[in-house]
Amino acid sequence: DDARQEYKLWKYLKPKLEAESLLYFFQKIMMPATKVFADMELAGIKWDQVKGRELEGRFRALEEQLLDELKTELGDINYRSPKQLSKLLFDDLGISTEGVHLTDKGALSTDAETMDLLAPKYPACAKIVDYRTAGKMVNTYCEPLNMYAALDTSSRIHADFWLVSATGRTRCEKPPLQTIPAFLSDKFTGLSIREGFVARDGYDFISIDYSQIELRVIAHLSQDPLFLKAYCGWECLACNSS
Repeated sequence: DDARQEYKLWKYLKPKLEAESLLYFFQKIMMPATKVFADMELAGIKWDQVKGRELEGRFRALEEQLLDELKTELGDINYRSPKQLSKLLFDDLGISTEGVHLTDKGALSTDAETMDLLAPKYPACAKIVDYRTAGKMVNTYCEPLNMYAALDTSSRIHADFWLVSATGRTRCEKPPLQTIPAFLSDKFTGLSIREGFVARDGYDFISIDYSQIELRVIAHLSQDPLFLKAYCGWECLACNSS
């Protein structure tokens, strides 16, 4: 039944791909890439559960420490509640709202961008960012990574990869392996989620930066002269090298 439905869908979509001159792209790039993604899912990546539990414990301890400090310095509220935090910062403490944007509901925002804006002048806001970060490291990364690794006899995490998302980029979920943070603030020195991943014996992990790969691909596909010149004739503004 799956094969029959996919064949019907192919007969419907193929003319649309041809009309948009996308058939070659679909057949030669997208379809081969699906096999690569399938191999990635099947192979998985090994996670050190001992290291993972250690990281989770240290992040939790830091989160609790920061919360205790915030309660002592600013007051005992729910620091995960935007409403309570907004009232504390802007009403009770009288922190300036200059540059602070409003939420969709018209309330003063307490998101990460706002806290980063206020942090240089109000150190407590930097501590709020660190408190939130510690919680995110536990809930978004440590707990899920430990959980999914425990499901596999070899501690390998088999995440779900999507070749195309709403933004046009690939994405990964259960867990989100594509968003593992590389650098955190100095408060988290020695705490790196990436250190929990283990390469196969005889292999090492390498880090690669595609350097605006989407724009480079567009320049190549469009062959726009000015676009190509921007990449082929660039000059470094720092050292004047080209």
